[in-house]
Amino acid sequence: MVEQPVHTRYVPGSSPGTATNHRPDEPQRSPLPEAARVAAVARVRRAVATAADRRGVLSPGEPVLVACSGGPDSIALLDALIRLAPSRGWTLAAAHVDHALRPGSGDEAQVVDAAAGAIPVHRLRVHVAAGSSLQDQARRARIAALRRCATAFGASVIAFGHTAD
Repeated sequence: MVEQPVHTRYVPGSSPGTATNHRPDEPQRSPLPEAARVAAVARVRRAVATAADRRGVLSPGEPVLVACSGGPDSIALLDALIRLAPSRGWTLAAAHVDHALRPGSGDEAQVVDAAAGAIPVHRLRVHVAAGSSLQDQARRARIAALRRCATAFGASVIAFGHTAD
């Protein structure tokens, strides 16, 4: 059997590993009025659908590991992929990486668990090596853990989302 490489592709959303600004045991409150929030969510879903369908970022039937920090951007990405998956035949799993750099950081996975619903969530804890740049070391540890998880899950792609804001 030849092992297929796991590719990293960027999909609109957020950076895995981004810290959330809320406690996992408290519901998130949007500062947007309901109508504006519904419109914003619809725009995110359309952006993800466009990336998948028109730009070929994800292929029909592809197994996808969704890197999800629990922050609002990655939760929006996870939500969009979950909603789009049935008609595109994607098999999804989510992965939450705990860098263990802050007290209680592992609790953020509860937000991912709640958003994922029926899809599996892989909780990954990494050791961040000392180095000149903590952020760079955390990114390296996160990517390595996500690649191992994707291989174990059988995913051909890891979906990351990044936004400018």
